[in-house]
Amino acid sequence: MPLTGHVWSGIGTVPALADLDGDGVLEIIVQTWTALNVFRGDGSVFPGWPYVFNGEGSGSEVYAPVVGDVDGDGLPDIVVVTTVDQFETGRVRVFNRNGVSHPRFPKTLPIGQPAAPAIADIDGDGRNEIIIAGQFLNGEPGYYDKVWVFDLGGPPHGPVLWGQFMGNAKHTGTAVPQSGTPPVYYALDITATGAGTVTSNPAGINCGSDCTESYISGSSITLTAIPVSGYRFNGWSGACGGSSNVCTVLMDRARSVAAEFVRIQHSLTVSRTGSGTGTVSSAPAGINCGSSCTAMYDTGTSVTLTATPASGSTFSGWGGACAGQNNPCRATTNADSTVTATFQLLPPPVNSGGGGGPCFIATAAYGTPMAEEVRYLRAFRDQYLLTNKPGQWFVEVYYRWSPPLADYIRAHDGLRTAVRWMLAPWVGLSKRVVDT
Repeated sequence: MPLTGHVWSGIGTVPALADLDGDGVLEIIVQTWTALNVFRGDGSVFPGWPYVFNGEGSGSEVYAPVVGDVDGDGLPDIVVVTTVDQFETGRVRVFNRNGVSHPRFPKTLPIGQPAAPAIADIDGDGRNEIIIAGQFLNGEPGYYDKVWVFDLGGPPHGPVLWGQFMGNAKHTGTAVPQSGTPPVYYALDITATGAGTVTSNPAGINCGSDCTESYISGSSITLTAIPVSGYRFNGWSGACGGSSNVCTVLMDRARSVAAEFVRIQHSLTVSRTGSGTGTVSSAPAGINCGSSCTAMYDTGTSVTLTATPASGSTFSGWGGACAGQNNPCRATTNADSTVTATFQLLPPPVNSGGGGGPCFIATAAYGTPMAEEVRYLRAFRDQYLLTNKPGQWFVEVYYRWSPPLADYIRAHDGLRTAVRWMLAPWVGLSKRVVDT
């Protein structure tokens, strides 16, 4: 029965025979100059193969794959060596039965034209080692005459199916399928929504990219959910449950697990203060305060807040996560935060005939609206400013901007003294003109 595919080779190709899928029928593993091939017994290509060596070859006179469990997952792995540059360096490669490279390989070594690798438990610890040897070349001992041994650790390993050639001293013989009932494997399928990955122990799942793996019946698989920055793990469903980012799945049948990652959110709360009234709205939408003064936003969101004073009030400034008097303002939701919007009452309209309301700055400086100086200044305003257009304009501007300035003066005793000193000439003028 001829085999087709990447099977062109030079001298010395030695195939390996091993039952990779546990169905009791041997597969054929053939390494050539250009690729590693796996065929079923009927000559069809085994799923996941061939693996093509890009820019590598097999400079050895013997191409001999070996097969056995080298990582403790109970499943057969395939070990081969290739030549990177002829007569200098070689490369050790390890694949699982589906043609996926082991994450700790390949290894590049000074092995010249490499000898065939081997798999065996050489220290009796229940775990198989990978043995790699170089060859002498052109009478140069001390460079290629070395042996490397790799122990990948993990739980006790499964059997060696084709350790190095097989059979007798002439390296001939036949492979025999595993006796007894073939092992049963079940698929574990992972679905991840949002931004994050799910990994497994034993290895096999890295979802993201690799979300399905088969595990031997009865094994326990630990899954770990890892969110990316700005996201959090929200919980499992399917064969796992709860919100802990680690869960364990018993592979007594085919299993499916879903992991959900969601954006981290923070609250933004608006409070209103001052003698006046008004509303604050947001973009993106969520806050309309008024009625809805707290909203949740994804972490890092820039929220624009706009203050709208009610009739008879003026907006005088922000506090908290926003500051100053610029309207609108922007608050970034990197944590739960609060913004304060201050609204102040405007004085009655200047043409209403009802007087002009309080003197904010003078009241702050003298400590009470009943101070004699404040009463004279208020009378001067009512008699001489509110009775003409320029004076009315001045009073309107004053009442728009003086409330926050008065609050600042009131909080600083030294500034109150300075303001009283500056107001003294105006108080004196007011007394003279009001009393006449």
